[in-house]
Amino acid sequence: MALFVYWLVRLVSLAVALTVAVALTAWWIGSRSIPDYEADWDVPGLTAPVEIVRDTAAVPHIFGATDADVYYGLGLAHAQDRLWQMLMLRRTAQGRLSELFGEPTLQIDDLLRRLDVYTLASASVDALAPDTIAALEAYSNGVNAWLAAGRIRGLGPRCAGTVPLRARNLALAACRQRRGQFHDGAATDGPPG
Repeated sequence: MALFVYWLVRLVSLAVALTVAVALTAWWIGSRSIPDYEADWDVPGLTAPVEIVRDTAAVPHIFGATDADVYYGLGLAHAQDRLWQMLMLRRTAQGRLSELFGEPTLQIDDLLRRLDVYTLASASVDALAPDTIAALEAYSNGVNAWLAAGRIRGLGPRCAGTVPLRARNLALAACRQRRGQFHDGAATDGPPG
């Protein structure tokens, strides 16, 4: 009986230690992926100061002197919050998910490469209005400013690789939006059409 209690205490102690180790690791990874919303950033490329205010749901509201500055701030805010999602959407459109996830995503990559979605979306930039291209360029400059500053704290983007974003990469995102659409360089809520 004493031997049973001895091993039971050891097993319970091991289980508790493993649970604590997993919880601490999860907390560490989670806390590193949350951006510092209270910080002031000095980034190149703005003509005037931009203020990014987040409401209680962490939705960014961007205030700036020019449309280009506001789009730049939006790109920076999206890179802060959604860089992993942006990188995965770009890889999906390019048919390059298998580089990260292996064989399970080969069929998706094959389909998207056959449809040539990425090339068609990139070519569609030439048909956009100059104001829209300027908005996409400013947005991508904001994303790239976040990437260049090296403020990436989560594990996801490091694993996915961070290649600078260009306006041609954003054409697909503009086409795939579900709630909003770009019209004459301004984002509007409403159904696409």
